[in-house]
Amino acid sequence: MAGGQPFFQDLAYGFSSKNLYLKITNVPNYPAPAGLSMVELYLQVPGSGPTNNFSRNGTLLGFPANRLVEIQLQGGDYAGAYLSTSSGNETWGDSLGLDSAAQSGNIAEVGIPLELLGNAETGDRISLRAVHDEQANIGGVDTPVDTDVLPGSGPAVIAVPDLGTTNVVLDITDPEGDDYGPGSYTYPSDVVFQAGSYDILNFQVGSDAENIVFKFTMNGPVENPWGSPNGLSIQTFDIYIDTDGDGQGGMNFLPGRNLALQDGFAWDYAITVEGWEPGIYIPGDTAPERIATSSDFQILADSGQQRVTIRIPRSILGDNPEQWQYAAMVLSQEGYPSGGVQRVRDVNTNAEQWRFGGAPADTNHTRVIDLVWAEAGMQETWLSTYTPSQAAQTALTVTDFARVPMMAVGQ
Repeated sequence: MAGGQPFFQDLAYGFSSKNLYLKITNVPNYPAPAGLSMVELYLQVPGSGPTNNFSRNGTLLGFPANRLVEIQLQGGDYAGAYLSTSSGNETWGDSLGLDSAAQSGNIAEVGIPLELLGNAETGDRISLRAVHDEQANIGGVDTPVDTDVLPGSGPAVIAVPDLGTTNVVLDITDPEGDDYGPGSYTYPSDVVFQAGSYDILNFQVGSDAENIVFKFTMNGPVENPWGSPNGLSIQTFDIYIDTDGDGQGGMNFLPGRNLALQDGFAWDYAITVEGWEPGIYIPGDTAPERIATSSDFQILADSGQQRVTIRIPRSILGDNPEQWQYAAMVLSQEGYPSGGVQRVRDVNTNAEQWRFGGAPADTNHTRVIDLVWAEAGMQETWLSTYTPSQAAQTALTVTDFARVPMMAVGQ
């Protein structure tokens, strides 16, 4: 505090369909310093990546911040507003100017585009703390110091309200505790495979003006212990879409899933989401053909909310998701898969450090850990219904696999 006097009086917020607005009120007649001072707004927004735990001047924030909004004041008057993203190790990346900012008397307001805040949307939580700093003469040297923090007791948490930007067309609550494939699978023994990490609680499909939006909410951690560029390490999420219902397309899921669609269903697009090599595929003559990579769509892994959100441009998938059919599931990501298996982890008869256990002694059991389906017991029935085989992985065909249906809107 400057001379024992606090700077902040109030901090308020509001939303539009595209922006988070923050309004900072300082105490009337605060003795503005002659030089540069700052209102620093530290935020934790959806998504993973580097974070910082302290303000620029060393004040403990009480949460891992990944965004910083700075309102610069020169002699107490507004001089600019900027946003930075954490680079980790208590450093921040280059600043981006914010156009929607102004000051009137002892009130400053700034608008921050949601697209710069992890595309936060309905139900997301944003942690926030404001810090005021100004120059102080320490030992004859002007040094920036923090003079006030709001809230003083710890971070505020903002819940994003219904902004009306995403139209949800499919919302499936998956049974809790069914992260065991056909009913017998057990997790690997290494500590990175934490309980509930493969237990899907909810799957949603929706759309906004530009994207088709998919969300998986998990019963356990969505973390990045191996440092992938997409914010998740151990899970692989698959989504299969039939856009036209013509019965033409793929019946086998991606290689190594050891799962196929029931007669009458076929997929037109397969989406696989993982830390290093996500992609979108269409059926090919001999194998699925990749038509898009992670540079073409957005993956948002939010460890705080145990949620993975995927936004894919309509230009890739098309429109009218309410008319499509879907299959969705989680498997375990594997950077060194078995032959004929596309980057998912094996399930053995006995669990090991890096392998799931509980599988029968055949080669064609599924590697799917949790299949999205609302009715309890159906996953176990479908995934365990097949004729065991000892054929090599590359020799297995659709007739060797367990078969599942697809989900439809209004089903």
